[in-house]
Amino acid sequence: MEGFMRLTKLPSLYQHMTKFLKSLYIFLSPLFLACSAFDSGGDKIVDDYEVSWIGDRQQRALYKGEQLIRPYLFAVGHNSMFIFAKRHELILINGQGEVNESAVYYYIIERTAKSFQDKPVYGPLLEDAFIKKSTEIGIEQPKFNLSYLFQI
Repeated sequence: MEGFMRLTKLPSLYQHMTKFLKSLYIFLSPLFLACSAFDSGGDKIVDDYEVSWIGDRQQRALYKGEQLIRPYLFAVGHNSMFIFAKRHELILINGQGEVNESAVYYYIIERTAKSFQDKPVYGPLLEDAFIKKSTEIGIEQPKFNLSYLFQI
């Protein structure tokens, strides 16, 4: 008789569990939906250096634990000693971020093995200053092999 009572209580437990899971699904679905609508991503450049963005691609920046080059980053390259990058200015117009494609700023970052950037970051530089600095520190024909199309 005792075994029979336990079996009759199982459907009740099953019903409570089913209700609980349905409630949990209803509660968590909007949260998962909101998170999936939020764009983010990144690309590893080399070592701990990466290009990433959170929210929208206008926020694409270069990081090594902390932000080294602010948005709007659109091209990156590297060699054994340096990382070089190009970015457009991101300006605020009527409360919206707008990319000024006519302005191009260059950066040179001396690579480090440490977990934080303890070596120089040169920039923002205009093209002539970038070419001069590149020659001065021994970067021959820097190639920007990671580039991003203008995407908003």
